[in-house]
Amino acid sequence: MHCLRAAVALIAAVVFPLNVAGQTSRGIAIYTERAGGLVPATPFQPLTTLTKTIKRYGDPNKGDLKIIVGAVEYNRVDCSFIESGTWTDPNPVQAKDKNGNLVTLGTVDATQTFKANISGTGTKCDGVGPYDFRAIKFIWTLHRNLTGIPNQGPTAVFNSTWSTKDHCCDTPFTFNISVPVVRPIGETNTFKDFRTDIGVYGRWMVTLTPPGDDPTFDFKDEVVREVLTGVNTCNDRAPGAQGKLPPGSELGNGGTGPSQWTVGKLLETRGTPPIDGPNNAYGYDFVGWDYCAIEAYRCAGITGIHCGNELTQIMQIKSPADDFFADYTPPYSNILISWINGQILLPPNPNANGIGQFQSRRGDGGLRTYPEANSNIHACSGWQIATSKALLHCGGR
Repeated sequence: MHCLRAAVALIAAVVFPLNVAGQTSRGIAIYTERAGGLVPATPFQPLTTLTKTIKRYGDPNKGDLKIIVGAVEYNRVDCSFIESGTWTDPNPVQAKDKNGNLVTLGTVDATQTFKANISGTGTKCDGVGPYDFRAIKFIWTLHRNLTGIPNQGPTAVFNSTWSTKDHCCDTPFTFNISVPVVRPIGETNTFKDFRTDIGVYGRWMVTLTPPGDDPTFDFKDEVVREVLTGVNTCNDRAPGAQGKLPPGSELGNGGTGPSQWTVGKLLETRGTPPIDGPNNAYGYDFVGWDYCAIEAYRCAGITGIHCGNELTQIMQIKSPADDFFADYTPPYSNILISWINGQILLPPNPNANGIGQFQSRRGDGGLRTYPEANSNIHACSGWQIATSKALLHCGGR
């Protein structure tokens, strides 16, 4: 039998002839869809990985399933149709999540055919048809950014072999099918309470907002981080009042630098295991000051009118499909406020006791007030006191 196999894909056009004992030759033609037509494109070698980016989800009844490759066997001598062939079923198409659990990314459908002419084979059969090509299609169904290739995608990886009854032209394919990454469009900030064990911190739970056209999207296990810019108006009024601090602590972070969080987890306090949180929630973001900072600025006599951090918190996110942190879409930021007011009580005041209020705000969560943010010199370490004139002589000690 003289047979030729041709394939059509919405990826790239290819042509390769293969000589087989007892047969004249066979080849594959792969095409790109342009303006509703199929046109030849670049050369392609068999048994390689085919890569395609498609849109997410879709309705197969509306034609939203993407044709990745279509193939047909035909007679090279008289150009007659032989058969459409079949694809092996690669379902389920899965990837592992952060905990090693297999999660289904999408579904392959190899039951349908479509009509197209032979083209790009370099034979007299070019232009003959239409033939019934066996299509292999894929639809991404998962509303997450998981990927079969770490730091690339999101990408579904699967294998399928196209074959015919006479096994004239059996060909295995590896498919890497990617979809666009989904980013949050914003956040909702929920005030929980004030944490007052090591300072006064507003405790904020944050919920990511999915895009409007994908409202059930789940950002679970993605990592969110902040990039901080802004001013510490207390430090502007009294530089060095806190004594010597690690770099970055002038923004009130205790020297730890910008924070990051895992979506779906809530960290009650530093040093404790996180607990599961609501869908798309992360936290807690502690917006405030430690007690020594509150004491130091009161000792400097500058908190009769509130002062503190007034920051822009630019939010970024990294999914398993990313090898970098990316901005939300569109870029998104919060205003962070942590204001101190009050004063040190008059001497004799050996403990340098201070009284006053504290206020915390994160984004759209409103300004929250803690009415009794009292402080004293014992919140500060010896080296802070020794390196701060404000602390060293506070309260008439």
